[in-house]
Amino acid sequence: MLEEKYPQFWRNAQEIAKNIKEKIEEGKIARIISHFDADGISSAGIICTALLRLEAAFHLTVVKQLTPEILKDLEEEKYSFIIFTDVGSGQLNLLEKHLKQKEKIVVIDHHPPVKADFNSLAHFNPHFHGIDGAKEISGSATTYVVARALDRKNVDLSYLAVVGALGDRQDKGSQYSLIGVNKEIVNEAVEHKILEAKKDIRLFGRETRPIHVALEYTTDPFIPGLSGCRERCKSFIENEIKISLKDENGKWRTISDLSIEEKQMLASKLIDYMIINGLSAEEAQSIIGMVYTFLNEEKGSPLRDGREFATLLNACGRTGHPEIGVAICMGDRREALKEATQILSKYREKLANSISWITQNLEEKLKEKNYVRYFHGEDIIEDSIIGTVTSLLLSSRKISNDKVIVGFAYSSEYPSMVKLSARTTQKLVNKGIDLGKALKLAAKKLGVEQLAGGHNIAAGGQIPRDMEEKFINQLDSILKEMLETEKHEHTKQNSANS
Repeated sequence: MLEEKYPQFWRNAQEIAKNIKEKIEEGKIARIISHFDADGISSAGIICTALLRLEAAFHLTVVKQLTPEILKDLEEEKYSFIIFTDVGSGQLNLLEKHLKQKEKIVVIDHHPPVKADFNSLAHFNPHFHGIDGAKEISGSATTYVVARALDRKNVDLSYLAVVGALGDRQDKGSQYSLIGVNKEIVNEAVEHKILEAKKDIRLFGRETRPIHVALEYTTDPFIPGLSGCRERCKSFIENEIKISLKDENGKWRTISDLSIEEKQMLASKLIDYMIINGLSAEEAQSIIGMVYTFLNEEKGSPLRDGREFATLLNACGRTGHPEIGVAICMGDRREALKEATQILSKYREKLANSISWITQNLEEKLKEKNYVRYFHGEDIIEDSIIGTVTSLLLSSRKISNDKVIVGFAYSSEYPSMVKLSARTTQKLVNKGIDLGKALKLAAKKLGVEQLAGGHNIAAGGQIPRDMEEKFINQLDSILKEMLETEKHEHTKQNSANS
């Protein structure tokens, strides 16, 4: 159980829950601020549901980024009790500057914290307990732990913690499984028959798309000759694997409809095809992995598969409709789900157009330094999706993944600013890269240190326009230093062991 495996972490969660309960009993309205991605929306859904069950009043705002402007607005608001979920740990000094006069500030976050402490602060962060917030626990999982400490009945919200972790791409374990605290939460959800976790074909759309369409849209990994080629996928499945694409009623079948034998056949033939067409055995076998199915959701619903659920929430947040995602997390399976499905369709179209734009004349649009590749989406790629586009580009096989990649886009909220998103691989992280630290250092050298940060493998922020080249030069230098320091430490360790 969670409390047995992580006793100090659990005790800390109970302390945070006590702080929240005290303010609720005093009749305080909870002012909630959360992030706009799938993890942040899941976090908001968890904390709002937990508060609703305690008959507490709350006011929620979902933000792209916690900026000084937002904090100044909060400073002027009448609310004295503020809860931050999936944001706040990296901006504690700003919180202290603007909000220390408030009665209680609760920060529930999994991002690396900066040093700050003030009397009204109650801070819950896994990093204080040696738990890696980049891969062992998401923001929504951190929020779920607090919700469970508020009331054990909130175990039914465990599935939302899984959604958030998958949305944050924390499936870093063997065969794309969740690890650490995330895994303990999965175990709780399985025990309460909320979730089924098993190894299966991992193609996106396994619950909702016809088999050949799921194969067509596969980009992680990109399959030469199949990804993006619907008719070829249809022919491959029907004529080469000899699996029927429709059932006896003429309805398109999904991967989840296939028998065990059919799944084995599809996986085997697909892996063989990928290896023959130049993918490594590791890349080919990545189509098999852990899938997370929510048993209380209707079969065929985009909410039944954990990764599809996360993508739906991401679409809501990144197209300016986070409230729709929160409504779904709080149980709306009618109007909100209908709207979200339409939003998702438009979101996919935006992503496809953005990827198409950047991959056309890639040599011209993608620039590089010694340790970083970068591109500028200008006004073509919206700042709300630049992170997703950067991630997709890194995993697309259209570029080498031997360097950090950074995407820029003009900010829609602040005309004088540029949004940036940086992504790298676990291999480079293992060699010493920490993007959260690197971005903070680069921004600090440019005098905008409050506006960048994140995890070791994925980070982002904002910088003033026309500073992109200066930022990249600083970042390239910092990445070089990180890699050389780690190499030096490794050499030193090897010498000590010999």
